[in-house]
Formats: sequence, structure tokens, C-alpha cells
Amino acid sequence: MYFSLGSINTDIFSLNIRRYLDINQSRMFKALEKLSSGVQINRASDNVAGLSIGTKLETQIRGTNQAIANTQDGINLINTAEGGINTITDILQRIRELILQSANDTNTQSDREKIQIEINELLKAIDDIANQTEFNGKKLLNRGRVEPTSLQYTTSTFANIGNEAEGIAFDKKTGNLFVVSSSVNKIYKVTPDGVVTSFADTLGGYTDLTIDNLGNVYTADLTNIIKITPAGVTSVFTTGIIGGNHSMTIDRDNNIYVIETLAGKDRIAKITPDGAISTYIQSDYFDMLVDVACDSQGNLFVSDAVTNNIYKVTPDGVISTFVENLWGTLAFDKVDNLYVISAASNIIKITPKGLMTTIANINNGFFIDINNIGDIYVSTSINNTVEKIRAPSPQIKDDNAESPLSLTLQVGPNEGQTFRVDMVNITTTALGIEILDISTPKINPYDALLKVNKAIDNISTQRAHLGAQQNRLEGITNYLSSMYINLSDTKSRIMDTDIAKEIANLVKYQILVQAGTLLLAQVSQIRRNFILSLL
Repeated sequence: MYFSLGSINTDIFSLNIRRYLDINQSRMFKALEKLSSGVQINRASDNVAGLSIGTKLETQIRGTNQAIANTQDGINLINTAEGGINTITDILQRIRELILQSANDTNTQSDREKIQIEINELLKAIDDIANQTEFNGKKLLNRGRVEPTSLQYTTSTFANIGNEAEGIAFDKKTGNLFVVSSSVNKIYKVTPDGVVTSFADTLGGYTDLTIDNLGNVYTADLTNIIKITPAGVTSVFTTGIIGGNHSMTIDRDNNIYVIETLAGKDRIAKITPDGAISTYIQSDYFDMLVDVACDSQGNLFVSDAVTNNIYKVTPDGVISTFVENLWGTLAFDKVDNLYVISAASNIIKITPKGLMTTIANINNGFFIDINNIGDIYVSTSINNTVEKIRAPSPQIKDDNAESPLSLTLQVGPNEGQTFRVDMVNITTTALGIEILDISTPKINPYDALLKVNKAIDNISTQRAHLGAQQNRLEGITNYLSSMYINLSDTKSRIMDTDIAKEIANLVKYQILVQAGTLLLAQVSQIRRNFILSLL
């Protein structure tokens, strides 16, 4: 390219140098800006695509950082709740100790009243902790709405047998219920969810059955005790049973007791686990025995329709009147409360000390049995059904807008990345222990013990669930921390200044600017001298 030094109006050399000087000055100032700000993209023109990517990464980074804080808040919330639960568990253990103390007959009435006072105060302490445990103003241990059942039992149809339902027995190991129907000489099996299947055929039309602790079912024909294995294999277990209604029960040692009739008087035959008749229990008390049941201590209880009494027979054979003016079919729960279906079809609960409470009425109720958690099953001889009477149990409803059962944590930088923390309600009402009465000898203390055991199991389950949720949140925190580091590293490579590179650029452009400035001055001098020489 040729430039003339002789032009006066246009200094092409100077303009060209000035252009490069401006360019290098601009680049030098940008290098200074990047070094001073620490950011290599200070405006969109610096790197259009990089700015867009960096902005999105910044959004993710800041969102992730807040999600980590949210998750840690959730962990702290669970820790706060668990602290309250731990204290309530300790209180329940103390209440359990007091109930066991009250069960000892060395206590006087005054002693029991003082124990009751302490139990009542401890129950208040549970409610205080449940209602006052908070995190940032949110209640943690009284979530939802408790729908108490007080002492109300609820009745529903559990299964329709299709034929007359008579003797029933609950298998404590499998949860299956077995039902005799003498009208078709069959035994039916009913699963825990109410599915009915035929289990075995019977002979003789007798109406009762019992189950040992191995799941073998026993019933009777005219003269024999029949054993049916869990697989449905039938065999004769005992021979020589004589007339009677053949109602039966079994004790904890697998001895079977069956009612039979001799010379117009009823008696009870005891059959050992090897099938032999070992002894007979008979008494002038007995006239027309209806049913027999055995408690956990080996005591027999028999009801008599003629004398209208329920008798108690101790393991050593002592017979006494347990309840007067009541008879019916019998069954025990796991804490030795006796349940009776009276002639009026009332279900009556009797504590070991003889305190009676009517809990339900089942039309045409025939036989009765109770499962491990206190639910009562009653066969009906006309309706062909088995009715279930559910033990009182409070329900926790999730319809309290001010205190829902779950809390939602935002555990990610984006919409929908949430975690639900399932909270608890462990007030005394929710645990079913708002009333624990052991103040009088006639009240069965083991009723209260059963309630407390259920409450402790309930709390342990809920505490385990909270612990599992905390572990999940800690895992989420670790994942978010890793993601935060990786996102920050990526953003840094795009947005942050490479100091070494920009210092080199700064030095480079400083030299070029200084050189351009000197050259601009020299070119002006050269042109002036050249033009003057021509003149």
C-alpha cells in the first residue's frame, strides 16, 4: 500500500497509526476492566453466548445454595421434633412402670390413687410437650386433626360366610379366622382382608372349634375330637367324647377343654396334647353349660344357661362364681378381659376383677373371639356373617389447613423439586391414652398397659420414619453440595477472569499504545521535515 508524504490536507500515516492506537487502547482498557472486576464478561458484547450460559448457571447456583439451606432447615426441624418425641417416650416408659406397680396386689387403695395422680400429671406433660414443640413458630407434634373415638367401638360386616356362621376361632399367628357352619358341615377360612374359602368338612353338626399355637384346628363330631392341620389334613385326635354341645377351648399348654353331658349334667373333659382324656371337671354348680374359655393364667371360665352364672375354675380345680345373672358364649383378649355375648346379644366386657361394661350389640350374635390388637369377631347364626367390632382407635385426619400432616420442603433450584416431611401427632388423644385409669382394684391395669404399649410402638414407628426422612434429606444435601461445586466451577471457567492471561494482554496492549503514541509523534515530524525540504 502506497501513502504519499506530500499530502498536506490528509495525513494518511497519522490516521492509520491513530486507528491502531484507538484499537489497542480499547483492548488495554478491557484488560484493565477484566482484571479490576475479576469477570471476563462485563457486558453482552464481550461474549454473547457465554453471558447467556453464565446467567443460567448463576440462576442454578443461587437456587442450589438456597435449596441447601432449605434442606438443612428441614433436618433441623426433624431434629427438633425428635427431641420432643424422645422426651415423650421417656414419659411413656415411666407411665408403664407405674401401671405395672399398680398391678401388684400389695398396693392399698390409697397407693393406687397416688399412682393415678402421677399418671395423670405425666399425661398432661405429654400434651404440653406435643403442643409446645415448635420450629420457627410451626407446631411439630400435634399436626392434623384428631378424631377421637373416646370409648366407642365401631361395628362392620367382616365376612359373609354364605351359610349359618357359628363357632369361630382366631389364629393368632396367621391372622386367619376359622368359622364352623354346621348346616353344611363345613369349616371356612377367612383371611385378614375378609376373603372366604372352604377349609375342611366336618361331621355331626357340632358348632364350635379351637386352634392351638401351631395353627391346628380342632372341632368335634358326635363322639370324637377332630384335628385339622393348617394344610387341611383331617384326622381323629380323641375318641370317647359323649353327648353335649361340645363347645371347647384350649389353654397355653395346648390342653383342650370340651363340654359334654353325662346323665343330664354337663361337665368338662380335659384332653392333653397327645389326645388322651386326662380328667373331668364337674360340679354341683354346673347344669347346662353353654361355653368355656381359658385365660392366660390357665383359669377356665364356663357359662351356665340354667343357673345364669359364669363360673371360674382354677388350675387346681377350685370352682367359684365369677359373675352372677349373666351367661353366653365367651372369649378372652390378650390381657385377660372376658367378653360375653349375652342372651340379649349384648357384647359385655368383664375385667379380671369383675367390672362389667357393655360395648356393643350384635343382632343374633352367636360365638365370639378376639384378635391380637383387641378387635372382636362375632358370628351371627341367622345373618350368615361374621361381624367385626373394632377396638377404639383415634383417627388422625389431614383436613386441618392450619396444621397439615405433612410439610413441603423446596430441596432443588427448580420448580417441582420438593420433599414432603410427614409429621406426627403424639398428643394423648392421638395415641389413645387420654384416659389411663388404674385407680381401683376392679379395673384391669393391663388394659392401660396395652394402651401404653401400643402408644410406645406407635411413637417408635413414627420416630423411625422421621429418622429415615432425615437420612434422605442428608443425602439430598450431599448431592446439592456436589452440584453446587460443579456448577460454580463451570461458571467460573466461563465468567471469571484468567488473571495470567489478562495481565499478559495488558502488558501487550500497553506496549502497543506507547509505541503507537511515539510513532504518531515521529510521523508528524517526518512529514513536516519532508514538506519543508520541498519548499
